[in-house]
Amino acid sequence: MFLAAGLPLLHPEAEVFQAMLDGWRNQQFARNLGFGTVDAASSGTLPTATHGTGRPRTPTTSSPTRGR
Repeated sequence: MFLAAGLPLLHPEAEVFQAMLDGWRNQQFARNLGFGTVDAASSGTLPTATHGTGRPRTPTTSSPTRGR
């Protein structure tokens, strides 16, 4: 990811996430993994990431009541 000085990102979360995926792919290629292996490993990442509702829920200390 290359940024020009003083220019903000239009979609910071999406752009940083894409840069992270690109970096991960480059690491896999540096390990001499083939394109098919890397593509198969990354094929489920983007749909899983876009399916989520954003940030993960914050865990709570209260436990749910069951069967009462």
